[in-house]
Amino acid sequence: LPVPTVNKFASHTTSPKKVLFLTYRFPYPLSGGDRLKSYHLLRHLSEISEVDLISLDEWSTATPENLSHIRKFANTVTAVPFYKASAIKRAAFSLFTNVPVEYAWYNSPQMQEVVDVALANKRYDLIICFFMRTAVYVKDITGTPKILVAEDSRLLTEERAIKNFSFSPEYFVRRIDAAKLRTFEPEMMRHFDATTFVAEHDEGRILAADPTLRTAILTNGVDTDSYKYYEGESENAILFAGHLGIYNNKLMAHRLLERIYPKIRERSPRTKLYIAGLKPEPSLAKLISKTPGAELHENVADMKEYYRKASLFIHPQEIGSGI
Repeated sequence: LPVPTVNKFASHTTSPKKVLFLTYRFPYPLSGGDRLKSYHLLRHLSEISEVDLISLDEWSTATPENLSHIRKFANTVTAVPFYKASAIKRAAFSLFTNVPVEYAWYNSPQMQEVVDVALANKRYDLIICFFMRTAVYVKDITGTPKILVAEDSRLLTEERAIKNFSFSPEYFVRRIDAAKLRTFEPEMMRHFDATTFVAEHDEGRILAADPTLRTAILTNGVDTDSYKYYEGESENAILFAGHLGIYNNKLMAHRLLERIYPKIRERSPRTKLYIAGLKPEPSLAKLISKTPGAELHENVADMKEYYRKASLFIHPQEIGSGI
């Protein structure tokens, strides 16, 4: 729950813009692309405005230490507990409604209550929803500008995914969601003054569904102060990095180990493969240990060493959208 913080803008001669920032995962620590993007957006916005963060804490990472870190720049921080059992019930029930499973999962009554209280107690100049998973909480709010940082089109994600699955429970859920999203996604975006995407393919898919939507591209960047150009020698090695507990990353790791890297080793027997990331499943760790030349590096604190060591970064994505 929110803890009172000192308003660092109190001494300004002109009042800063007041921004309500919603996320579906607490944006710290920096593991996973969604946290990286939301964290840096929040940090930059806090330099020019007064930002109140409300975050659904899906992975229970809003520890006192992590809350303290975000409070260094956010005006107020509220972490809302996530109840997985309730989410499972909502997801199951959504199969019989027009709401896609993904959005039913994150439609937390507790989060809605906290957002409603914040909006009742304070007049905001702008509302920013990070990912469409948070859009439902403010979709009916009028009179305040709203930006949806959608990042990708979930419709495009599911349309691509069902090409790679067949006759499995996941295939049918994704197929049902794809059908729902053709209406649900553009309808939700109509409630916002602007919707941003990270890639043109996603923007194009949504505009094909509704050309009247107000959209923009908000690309990713690189922190060039932290990641400087490296001119040193690289090893004869390939790098795959990512949160290894995330579904798409697990698929890529298995594809790399089972279908791609063995062919590389046939042509170049001394080429190593580094797989670096968080929370690999035991089955993945076992597969890496059984693959000659492959090495697992878990929970790496700083990836710069691996980016410099490897000659090639590989990202064998078959499904998904956005970047």
